[in-house]
Amino acid sequence: MNGRTASDRTIEAVDLAVDEDLESMMAGVLAQFSGPTVDPDATAVWRALSEVGIGRLTGPEETGGSGAARRFV
Repeated sequence: MNGRTASDRTIEAVDLAVDEDLESMMAGVLAQFSGPTVDPDATAVWRALSEVGIGRLTGPEETGGSGAARRFV
């Protein structure tokens, strides 16, 4: 830390709010895959997410993705 303590760092505030429409859509898609009587099926979950476009979020635009990216601070 170059002689600095953790308290010397400036921390940016980040808005972590989730879009209400996205949250509602995700809840609807994932509802069929959760619950006490549902057997886990990762393949079916990813298929459903791909059908609504979630699987393409972080893909490059030139290959059909949205170009979204994670930002690590």
